[in-house]
Amino acid sequence: MWRGPDGAVKASIRSAEGGPTRYFPNLEALVHYLEQAQEKIEETPLPSQGLR
Repeated sequence: MWRGPDGAVKASIRSAEGGPTRYFPNLEALVHYLEQAQEKIEETPLPSQGLR
């Protein structure tokens, strides 16, 4: 996170697996992105841990 020349707090994130860096113009945009990512994680079923 950093403060831009206009005084607004800006943020960027990069996946732990690599990939492009995403930039957010303000904290509201970052929070919105994180909420959507959390919902996506919660919707994805976990792989079965059954016996083999």
